[in-house]
Amino acid sequence: MTNPLGGSVSKSALTSLVASETLTAGNLFSAVGGVRGVIESTAPGFLFLVVFTITGDLFPSVIAPVAVAIVILLTRLFQRLPVLPAVSGGIGIALSAGFALWTGRAEDNFVGGFIINTV
Repeated sequence: MTNPLGGSVSKSALTSLVASETLTAGNLFSAVGGVRGVIESTAPGFLFLVVFTITGDLFPSVIAPVAVAIVILLTRLFQRLPVLPAVSGGIGIALSAGFALWTGRAEDNFVGGFIINTV
């Protein structure tokens, strides 16, 4: 029987979870990037919600997460950390922002995430 994920798991931080005997909260937290990983992955979406709740305007609500993604990318470049997570996240944020602006509906900012999680 083949692994449905192929080599994806072996190339990710989840390898430590697969190889370990016990699954602990610490192992899982490390696999998702620790505090930095959690902040980098949740800050753009959270900022979108905060800005949209305060302003009710779509444009600044989608620009704020794009700006945060740029800051995250520049920070990773400056600290000489891998930039692939920031680049791929930035592409997703930009596509989400573009789709929301195209439709004119704030809720469409999250459609991409729903599709990715469904697939």
